[in-house]
Amino acid sequence: MTKHDKLAQLYDRLYEGGDEPEVAVDAPAKLSKADRKKNKYADDTAGFSAKEASPGLADGIPVQNRKMTDVCCLLFFILALVAWIGVTVVGFKNGNVQKLLAPIDQNSLICGHNTTNSAGQTQTEAIGFKYLYITDLMSTDPFSSGWCVKECPATKTAAIDYYTYPGKSAPTVEGGQYATKNFFGYCFPTDVSDLSLPQQAAFRALKAQLLNNPAGSLIQNMVKASTSIYIGMAMSVFWCIAFIYVLSAFAEEISWGIIVLTQIGLFVGAGLSFW
Repeated sequence: MTKHDKLAQLYDRLYEGGDEPEVAVDAPAKLSKADRKKNKYADDTAGFSAKEASPGLADGIPVQNRKMTDVCCLLFFILALVAWIGVTVVGFKNGNVQKLLAPIDQNSLICGHNTTNSAGQTQTEAIGFKYLYITDLMSTDPFSSGWCVKECPATKTAAIDYYTYPGKSAPTVEGGQYATKNFFGYCFPTDVSDLSLPQQAAFRALKAQLLNNPAGSLIQNMVKASTSIYIGMAMSVFWCIAFIYVLSAFAEEISWGIIVLTQIGLFVGAGLSFW
């Protein structure tokens, strides 16, 4: 008797009508979540081919013979883009952004730009005088004492080149000349301690006035909260990525949760309506 015959005999019935020997059966391997979903929805995806469903794909790679599916939307987008570019070009060609932002002195001149008054007369001499120097910090309205100058004086003794307005003489600086630096066209004091005592008090009052108005307080609050704003911007990106990941990983659970909560809400609403 061969070895094969001996092994076969072990699986034969010991006697007629007897039981077959028990054979150990391995436990089924534990399926992953992805495999369970695949088995659950196998019938729905059977025979599905991305290549056949998407003519623009060949073996999963985009091919050249693709075409647009929403021509009207594309046309509207192109028209909006052309209109946006056209308005921008016309605005920069016919307008003057710098002139809109330039300071205006007590003579109603736009510093650094030509100015046309109500009588139709145009002053072009102020084009080279693009900075505003405040001659009276102690005034209740200090900006009304501003005068267009060629350069902001860097020291207390530097000569100030005022714009010579027809029929008016150059102004005098109340409380004494002070060193300045350019800030968006305005000559602001370089160092508060360099001012005279009356000028210091007036400047602090002016600063408080600027910070206490709605626009000034908003800017001040934004500066103070800048660190929190930057952290919030970074966290928004993080939470968006986390939300996308969670939505992708637990899509089925989230869907069922929404369904259950909706049903509970309907039952509660119906019960409240009944009572």
